[in-house]
Amino acid sequence: MVGGAAWGPSADVPVLLAGEVHLWFAIGEPDSGLTALRFLLGEYLGRRPQSFRIEQAGDRLLVPGFPIACGMSESSGARLLGFTPRGHLGVALERLRSDIPYSARGLTQEALSRVRLQPPQRRNEAAVWECCRQRALRQACPSAVLLPVPPIPGFAAAVAVDRLRALRTFQYAPNGLR
Repeated sequence: MVGGAAWGPSADVPVLLAGEVHLWFAIGEPDSGLTALRFLLGEYLGRRPQSFRIEQAGDRLLVPGFPIACGMSESSGARLLGFTPRGHLGVALERLRSDIPYSARGLTQEALSRVRLQPPQRRNEAAVWECCRQRALRQACPSAVLLPVPPIPGFAAAVAVDRLRALRTFQYAPNGLR
């Protein structure tokens, strides 16, 4: 179980309502990210997992012919999967590691400034968080907003959407959702 009640169990895939984002976290599950993504998309769309195409357009995932946006990120055996009806969505997940020195590469000046404001012992973690935020924003759209994601111990996670939406979080398990 992910730390905290925010990542609640679910016996079924809940209905995805307009104005919502559903975010699923899985760790240590044997399913690949794409298998989990197909399963959840099939449940949301009421279709068999192999009956639709998933296309990649840059950093974004598209399901042609269906009014749903989805995103997936994988890091160190963990997966973050996001879904919203229509619109744009970006998700990013990265394991927090203190043994890799942070890099300014790819960070905006604003993000780099936030990292440099941290005490030296926190800069690695701050840089990973900033990279996650930037990746999620880049996947969504230029005018995207970040949604607050409940903590996932040991990971940085970010979700960006084209407009404010309600975020619901769940833990994924292939043999009976939790």
